[in-house]
Amino acid sequence: MSKAYDTIVVGAGPSGSASAYHLARAGLRVLLIDKEKFPRDKVCGDGLNSRALSLLSEIGITPKDLKAHGGIQIVRYRHFTDEREGVDSLRDSISGSMLGLGISRFKLDELIRQRAIAVGAEWLGKAEVTAVSCNSQPRVFMVRTDGRESYRARSLVISSGAQSTLHNPFLVQRSLWKPSAIGIRSYFQVLSPHNCRTFDFFYLSYLPGGYGWIFPVRDDLYNVGIWVARVKFRNLKECYAQFIHEVVTPCLPADWKMVTQPRGAMIGTRPEICSHDPFALLVGDAAHLADPVSGEGISHALESGKSSTSHFLPLLS
Repeated sequence: MSKAYDTIVVGAGPSGSASAYHLARAGLRVLLIDKEKFPRDKVCGDGLNSRALSLLSEIGITPKDLKAHGGIQIVRYRHFTDEREGVDSLRDSISGSMLGLGISRFKLDELIRQRAIAVGAEWLGKAEVTAVSCNSQPRVFMVRTDGRESYRARSLVISSGAQSTLHNPFLVQRSLWKPSAIGIRSYFQVLSPHNCRTFDFFYLSYLPGGYGWIFPVRDDLYNVGIWVARVKFRNLKECYAQFIHEVVTPCLPADWKMVTQPRGAMIGTRPEICSHDPFALLVGDAAHLADPVSGEGISHALESGKSSTSHFLPLLS
């Protein structure tokens, strides 16, 4: 007989681990599953806005903690178009308060996962979920992994990403699952450490529906990428090469070099996707909660993870 839980969370990104944290802290028996061994990398811009920082503080991860793990304090945003530049300050020059931070998902996701485990969530890594079903008598979700183990729970959180198909049996409209944007990024290292504390955004005519970015994630490392909503995948690398040639080369110090190959990821920006089963909740990228204007998804992922408590507690009590 498989072990029973109140909730099984499939996917340990920010939304899944935040869900596991809040549900376990509320006293539920939670199993958090991911197909990867943690820590692991994830394609992302690695940027945290003020809302994300606030939500992370609620689960015990403060800006001080993030900086202790290599996070870079951001003091301003800069926005560029084909014609001009605009600057939005992110820090009061007197108080020095921080409203932005850069940190790799390799470190961030692991910190959130550890917080979920610290409050009682059980962890199962390197276990890919291959099937999810629901029995009606008694009502229980059955989750099967590639190792043929099965687990059962009274409720289910699906946080397995924008391309996941695990939620198909529970969707209100299946046709909405396909992601509507795509991003690509790589890391660029400079030989001489810098003191850049700026998120740079480039709204360019050849990046329709999106933008390019240069974000510092370490004193000698930048996350450089683009995301677009209306460019075919085969043209994405061409756009990225143009962005590097026309923007990155003039902006970065002359001693830069690309230290990782470009990696791409789908971005779900259609939030009308949802589950018809109240006991199966979609969160984060699985629910296509990335902002359709900015492409930002971490704060929305954390917010949806937090909402799992208010959603499930009345149903499971």
